[in-house]
Amino acid sequence: MEISAKTLAKKIEQKVIALTQALESAQREKITEHASALKAYCELLLAEEKSEETRHNFVPKPLTDREQLTSEKRSDSLLDF
Repeated sequence: MEISAKTLAKKIEQKVIALTQALESAQREKITEHASALKAYCELLLAEEKSEETRHNFVPKPLTDREQLTSEKRSDSLLDF
């Protein structure tokens, strides 16, 4: 399941608002909870960017005729001549 960057950005906005409210009311547990959630959302966003880069940068290289022949010749079987 993929989560879009836009969805993550909305969740981050919501958590920032909740964190601000927790800071104003000095609720230690809530501050830690919202800060941890923000960290997790940011890590997801960064991981999504990395996977996008990897997906776009990967271009499979077709084998040339010579590479196909040499790969066919290599065999670990004793019965191949």
